[in-house]
Amino acid sequence: MRKLDLWKQRKKDLKLTYEDIAEKTGIAISTIKAIFGGATYAPRIDTVQAIEKVLKLDEDWESGSLTHQEMQAVNMIRNVKEHCGEEAQNIFVNTILGMGELMLKNEK
Repeated sequence: MRKLDLWKQRKKDLKLTYEDIAEKTGIAISTIKAIFGGATYAPRIDTVQAIEKVLKLDEDWESGSLTHQEMQAVNMIRNVKEHCGEEAQNIFVNTILGMGELMLKNEK
């Protein structure tokens, strides 16, 4: 998943509007719309950092401790925790753990 696609998904998951992001980042709404619309291909680093902070993607990215795929997994888990009941959370976790074990067996 490209970074822009991840941003769009997080925006949707967090139920944020372009106006919300512009207000929280201090970036002009026209700039936010251009970035999310794909018209701006290389936004400034401070713009990227501000958007990722609002989208709650900054903590692990800044530390460099997670890869893009790992960050996607973290965000998926956050979404499940925010939007699903305990039973669905348990099913999700057990499914992911089972898939991980299967993948490790196949690597050997």
